Amino acid sequence: MKLLRRTLVLVLFAVAVYGGWGFLDGNANPVTIHYVVGDLAGVPLWQALLGAGLLGALLALAATGLGLARARLEARRYRKALVNLEAEVHQLRNLPLVSDEQAPSAEEILVASGGGAGRTR
Repeated sequence: MKLLRRTLVLVLFAVAVYGGWGFLDGNANPVTIHYVVGDLAGVPLWQALLGAGLLGALLALAATGLGLARARLEARRYRKALVNLEAEVHQLRNLPLVSDEQAPSAEEILVASGGGAGRTR
């Protein structure tokens, strides 16, 4: 099985080299590239195509990287909010329970939860 896999990889590599050689041979004509600020003359067509492809891949990678960075920052913000909400739930679970005979007033509930600390009537 290993031998078959290595042979397949070697054959694919040979096909890629042969195709690349054919691409170079078929696109060796010199071309002129017109930029906004100038011209570049005498560049083989294969180099211009390869450069344009690499530049396009670089721009796509940069756009994808920006989207990924934005998503990671948003996920981080959500994780922080989740930690804060879990802490609040934990704090509410630790509030003392009161019997039915002695119903607390709204002010007592606020003071017990920390929301009414320091307030006066």
